[in-house]
Amino acid sequence: MRLFTNLLLAAGLSGSLAHASDVLPLEKVKTGILPTGSLYSLYEVSCHDQTSASVVSVARRGRWCIQHNGELSCVRESQEASRLACASSNMAAAEEDLDAMDAFQ
Repeated sequence: MRLFTNLLLAAGLSGSLAHASDVLPLEKVKTGILPTGSLYSLYEVSCHDQTSASVVSVARRGRWCIQHNGELSCVRESQEASRLACASSNMAAAEEDLDAMDAFQ
């Protein structure tokens, strides 16, 4: 199952790279202060498949972060984070579909 998940993630990422020249719109949803005193902003990304995903920006670090399978992944470019977030949300949906199929059988 883990191998299948990794293959789907690779396929999702390669599919998202096909849209690499397309800009994914970001909309700020929330701003707050972390316990360390740093500011953060939560953004919603409108993906190409009409779904949405979340991206977090941490001030003073120049990092854009997403969460996938309980792990935090950070990059320097907002559009790269947006593409990863959309690919990650597609993976989560595919995993839920597989789990539902397994439960049905």
